Amino acid sequence: MKVSTSFVLPDELWKKIKVTAIERGTTVSAIVAEALSSAVSRGSGSGMFIPEGAPKHAFMLKVLTSENKQQLMTSLITEFMEMGVGDVDLLGKYLRGAKDGWKHPSRTGKESEALTYLFKLCSELHYPGFD
Repeated sequence: MKVSTSFVLPDELWKKIKVTAIERGTTVSAIVAEALSSAVSRGSGSGMFIPEGAPKHAFMLKVLTSENKQQLMTSLITEFMEMGVGDVDLLGKYLRGAKDGWKHPSRTGKESEALTYLFKLCSELHYPGFD
C-alpha cells in the first residue's frame, strides 16, 4: 500500500533552514532534500521529496508502507537536528502544538495523524520536553 504524507514545516524551523541555505549558498528545497536523502540512506524506507507550491514551506513524503513512513519521518527529524537547522525545543513546540489540536489551515486528517505519531515517538524515545 502506498502512503503519502505531507506536512508544513513550522515557521521557526523554516526560518532556520532559510538562514542555513543562505549561509551554504543553496536553497531551502535542497536542505530539506538533503535531510530526506540522508534519512533514506540510513535504511529508513524509501521516499522522495516533492516540493509543493503553497505554502512554500510544505513538503510531501511518499513512501511504500506506513512502517516506512514512520521510520522515515523519525530519521528526517533527526537529520534536521543534526544539520543544526532544528532542535528538540523547536520541533517539540511544533509537535506539542499538533498534539493540542493546532492545525494549519490546509492540514488534512492524515497530516495531523502523522504529527501525532511523531509526538508519540519522541515521547517513547525520551527526548527532553516530551516525557
